[in-house]
Amino acid sequence: MRQRLLKLPEPGRAQLTKRDALGALGICLLSFLSTFPIVIPFILIGDARLALRLSNVVAIGMLFVADMRLDVTPGTGPGSRAWRWSPSVRFWSELR
Repeated sequence: MRQRLLKLPEPGRAQLTKRDALGALGICLLSFLSTFPIVIPFILIGDARLALRLSNVVAIGMLFVADMRLDVTPGTGPGSRAWRWSPSVRFWSELR
């Protein structure tokens, strides 16, 4: 196997293509746009504790909306599962 690998030609130099650059830019933009709403309370509110709580509410709200939009359970309407408690939430609430 080593001999076969030594006989292979040297690979060419990797180059950054326009498609690669646009993909990287798109991922950076997606990352920025998905985290910016969570940062807004810290920018607008001076009290860090209140800003943290509001940031958590925004994050949970974004997750809820994303779940409603992406829920594709067959035989039910879109977002039908989002209103039900998940088993993990029931488990943690029973521990209190």
